Amino acid sequence: MFSSEDIEINEVGSTTHLKLNKLLSFEHADLMRQLALNAAKQSCVQVDFSRIAMLDSATLGLLLILKNSLNNGSCNIRLVNLSPDLKRMIKIAAFDSFFELG
Repeated sequence: MFSSEDIEINEVGSTTHLKLNKLLSFEHADLMRQLALNAAKQSCVQVDFSRIAMLDSATLGLLLILKNSLNNGSCNIRLVNLSPDLKRMIKIAAFDSFFELG
């Protein structure tokens, strides 16, 4: 698989694991689309927020681009290692209806 200094990407079995090292920006849009093409063969994409302390609209927007690109319904996106504050922000923005929270 491929990685960048901002996102560590690994495939384990039928899951693509993304570890965010910093907030995403729209310069990552092409990477997310490329990831979606590769992840379409997987059953799950897991996004690790253990190194992220806050969210912004660009990061949320890029996660939606990923979800929309995987619109076949067979691939779930799970957000993991969310701090209580991040989890609360996602729920307030109603993004918990788009993503599984772990």
